[in-house]
Amino acid sequence: ENGALHTDVRFNPSKAVFNDTIWTIDPAVIAIEGKEIDVDGFRAWRDRQSIAIGGRASEKPTDTITVALDDINLDYVFETLDIPTAMFGGNVTGKLYATKVLTSDPVAYTPGLSVKSLTYNNSLLGDAILRSEWHNDRKSVSILADILQRNERHSYVDGEIFVTADSLDMAFDADRLEIGFLRHYMSAFASDVKGYASGKARLWGSFKLIDMTGDIYGEDVSLTLGFTNTTYTCTDSVHLRPGRIDLKDITLHDKLGHSATLNGWLTHKCFKEPEFSFNITNARSLLVYDVPESAGERWYGHVLGNGWATVRGVPGTIDIDADISTAPGSSFTFVLSDAQQAYDYDFITFRDRNRHLKDSLNRDTTPEIVRALKERIARSE
Repeated sequence: ENGALHTDVRFNPSKAVFNDTIWTIDPAVIAIEGKEIDVDGFRAWRDRQSIAIGGRASEKPTDTITVALDDINLDYVFETLDIPTAMFGGNVTGKLYATKVLTSDPVAYTPGLSVKSLTYNNSLLGDAILRSEWHNDRKSVSILADILQRNERHSYVDGEIFVTADSLDMAFDADRLEIGFLRHYMSAFASDVKGYASGKARLWGSFKLIDMTGDIYGEDVSLTLGFTNTTYTCTDSVHLRPGRIDLKDITLHDKLGHSATLNGWLTHKCFKEPEFSFNITNARSLLVYDVPESAGERWYGHVLGNGWATVRGVPGTIDIDADISTAPGSSFTFVLSDAQQAYDYDFITFRDRNRHLKDSLNRDTTPEIVRALKERIARSE
């Protein structure tokens, strides 16, 4: 019609490999005529996941291409896109629509995708309803998510991923949201981050350099310090500013229920190169070292402390100024492989805890009258 060239592209049943995964492609026909493309029956699937595409692509706003997603794994998608700082996961079901596809100003959106077990940085957030739209002027994808958490509360995510700029800007409105997703950003100085957060925060930056701001109320927040192997929990507010985290009058608890007061700050460059200064006061039998005995471990023990300490520095180089006395229940072992090594540690006074027993064994306990008799006999011989 109108002299336009008509082309049919037919897909026979076939296999295709994407990101080391085999997908099956069903029979389909793509008809191309002028500035119109009709897609009929295209479907790719693997296991329970499938993507189906149908409709017409053209310059007209009334012609629509529909993409139907059924149980598509988001982890797989983001691994393929290689966005390590924005690793969303979960299984998506729903439809996306695109119009004006063959123009310089295409429109693409989804009114609502259902995401089962939505995760962020491998931490479960909950089940979500996701609305999204392509903004051609900013070359970005907007994301608005309503998350139903395991505790039956709702949290919200509202932001954009700027595809061509390799960056993102996300706002969180949390209501007792699990904070395991922060573990990725805090790995330089802490591990096993757990707890719940309520409040508003902003996460933004490039895919490689990210920052976060906000005023967050943390409940049952816990983190583990690698060098001392101690885990502390607290329930209090944390203030995040660009490149800085401030802590004020926070009551810490160790796993034994003992407490101390924490004040301090931590600065960072997009959660890299952290520097910190923490002041710990009012420690009462606080667990300050908890390393179990193991093969090759030179320093191990279970140390409880009373007093105060200031810990400052960077990972790997830490200055500690402390006035702490050990509390009852403490034990500490320093293993020396040979006696000569003891001279290398002149800041340690070594004592033989069995000395009193050895002294008692060497002491002459013979009664005085018996010793006198023995001496008289020896003189007379």
